[in-house]
Amino acid sequence: MILVTENAFSQHSVSGRISDALTHEPVGFANVIVNHSGKGTISDFDGFFEMSKVFPGDTLFISFLGYEPREIPVDTAKMITIPIFPSVYALDEVVVKPGLNPAHLILKNIWRNNDQNNMNKLKAYEYEKYSRTMVYFRKFNYRDSASLIRPLKNEFNNHSVSTGEEGIPALPAYVSENISDVYYTKSPVREAVHIKLVRSDGLAFKGTDLVSQLTTKQENFNFLNNNVQIIDKAFVSPASRFGLLYYKYYLIDSMYLDNTWCYEIRFVPKRKEEAVFKGTMWITDTTYAIKRISAEIGKKSDVNFIQRIKIQQDYSNIGACWFPVKERFMADAANIYITNYSEKKNIETDKVLPDSFYKRELSIEPDAGEKDNPLWDSVVVGSLTQTDSMALPKLNH
Repeated sequence: MILVTENAFSQHSVSGRISDALTHEPVGFANVIVNHSGKGTISDFDGFFEMSKVFPGDTLFISFLGYEPREIPVDTAKMITIPIFPSVYALDEVVVKPGLNPAHLILKNIWRNNDQNNMNKLKAYEYEKYSRTMVYFRKFNYRDSASLIRPLKNEFNNHSVSTGEEGIPALPAYVSENISDVYYTKSPVREAVHIKLVRSDGLAFKGTDLVSQLTTKQENFNFLNNNVQIIDKAFVSPASRFGLLYYKYYLIDSMYLDNTWCYEIRFVPKRKEEAVFKGTMWITDTTYAIKRISAEIGKKSDVNFIQRIKIQQDYSNIGACWFPVKERFMADAANIYITNYSEKKNIETDKVLPDSFYKRELSIEPDAGEKDNPLWDSVVVGSLTQTDSMALPKLNH
């Protein structure tokens, strides 16, 4: 959608949201340029963008890796949806002219500055985390899971929503939200979690091993490491010191993100059958840290029954390092579709607590599970994807 507000000088303030035309999911980190001029912005984590000083008759040019570019006029005050369609264009067909690849220079600066940017250098850290996980069941074709959906045939027919990049119908089955304080120490490695609020709705199920693995291990990705662990498999990070052996890199653009000048670099696998990602990362121009990243793996990744995994992260400079503060995770796994959104705030670093504190790895407030706990009213979190927002009312039907 686009919302246009006109001022007395005939300039416009433009805000809107970009979404996938097939799945209706938000497209975060898409480029939004005015009249192909280079002046523009990038959609945020949830697909929203805002621009000022846009004039009547101007046109927004919207582009993102893996999607057809789209042009939208802004001389209207009507709110509209801006869907963009996946393209069949392959980035690895781009022809790079002979000479030094500027993306490689930026990559080498990422390596040089990794020690000062990486959260791994911290002796300890703690933060408050909000996390929301949603699980969807699709029509089952596999023998070992067919019995799970049969009793829910009517529910599926009446309450399914579209999921994944192909818009496959699925039944919203489960949602869980929690707010917790997380405490981590490096030496020895220990983590303590104190759950302050938790609520869930939907089917009371233990879930498959695959669901359990995906929902418990999807919030600890660090792309400044050489490898990123997904379930039981290590994938080569696009920021890895060995990245040039596994990826092709392209410097696409540069612009401000949250008042920080960043380089937009796209990365694609040299060999798709290897444990690698494809996507885009935005690198800060002075510290050479990851500001944002959108990365995904596909069917050839050979991770259980995974069809596709997509990870989006937003990093923030907390003084001591660049810390991942927002994350969206999506897993398209055979007949199960999973989404997770998490935010971290109130981050403190190098506050080492006594060893005895970490021995209790998990603790829960006595009233944490009360659905009507008034503390939920004060919780402000990132917006839902369109699929999740459509699913929540159906879980309460």
